Amino acid sequence: MAQVNFTSILDGRGFSPLLENNARRRVQRGSVLIQYRERLEFLARGLELVANLYHQDQRSNIGLFETIDTSIEVGLSWRF
Repeated sequence: MAQVNFTSILDGRGFSPLLENNARRRVQRGSVLIQYRERLEFLARGLELVANLYHQDQRSNIGLFETIDTSIEVGLSWRF
């Protein structure tokens, strides 16, 4: 399974007089989620290997709101 998202935000008025001279905040965020599942029925009924990769990149005209993060998760799912 794969999922791609894009978000764009523009504040209607200044964000804060303390940040960038009360500039209107512009934010663009893109993210990708990739998920892999594999049944492991040979080990136990209802058992699955699950792996997720998530990456997000957020850009802004105000540096405080810029972020880049990536996470990887690997685990087991057991339905009983």
